[in-house]
Amino acid sequence: MILHVDLSRCWIGKLKDRFPVGVTLLDTIPIENGKNGVQDLVDIDLNGSDPSEIEEMVRSLKGIDFTSISMNEGTKVKLIVGTSSCMGCRALADAEAFLLSAKVLDEGWVEWRVVHNTMEALDHLRTSLEGAGMKNKVISVSDYKDRTSLTKDQKRVLGTALEMGYFNFPKSVGVRELARKLNVSTAYISYTLRSAQKKTIELYFRR
Repeated sequence: MILHVDLSRCWIGKLKDRFPVGVTLLDTIPIENGKNGVQDLVDIDLNGSDPSEIEEMVRSLKGIDFTSISMNEGTKVKLIVGTSSCMGCRALADAEAFLLSAKVLDEGWVEWRVVHNTMEALDHLRTSLEGAGMKNKVISVSDYKDRTSLTKDQKRVLGTALEMGYFNFPKSVGVRELARKLNVSTAYISYTLRSAQKKTIELYFRR
C-alpha cells in the first residue's frame, strides 16, 4: 500500500516549517525498556542549514526524548530522534506491517510504502492513524513485488565482472572475456550488465 499521512503536527512537519531541508524517513522502531515512544531515523539534506541548529530545534520540541546525529557528510546528516509525541509513528510501529520506504512531501505529509500479508493489518494501521487524528489517504494497493533486488543472473554477471576486474581502470577484462567465462553471448553480458547497473544506481539514489 502507498499511503499519504499528515504528520504536520509531529516533529518532522515542524522541522520542515522551520528549515528549508529535505527529509527522508528511513525507519521507525519502538523505544525499548517499555517506554511509550519510537525512534525515528531520518536522512536530512541540509540545503545550507546548520545541523547543530537543527538538532537543537528538534530537541527543544515537546515530546522529544533524545536526539543524536549518527553521521555527518557535510551536506547531509543522519539524525536519530526518540519521541513519545509522534502518534503517526507510534501507529506505524505498533502495526503488524513493514515500512518499505517513507518520503516527506509538502506541508508535513509523508508518503509511506508499507507491506503486510493481510489487508486487515493495513486497515488496522489506517484506523489507528485516524484514531490519533492523523489524516491519511490510500494512493494505491497492489501485490508486493521486490523490483529493487537483483535477479540471480544479474548477481552472477555483476559479481563475476567485479571479480575479474571489468570495473577496474583500465579494465582487466572486457565483455568477450566475461561471456567466455560464463559461457553466454556477449549480447547477453552487455544487456545484463546494463540492467544490473541501472537497478543498483536507482536503488542507491532512492535511498
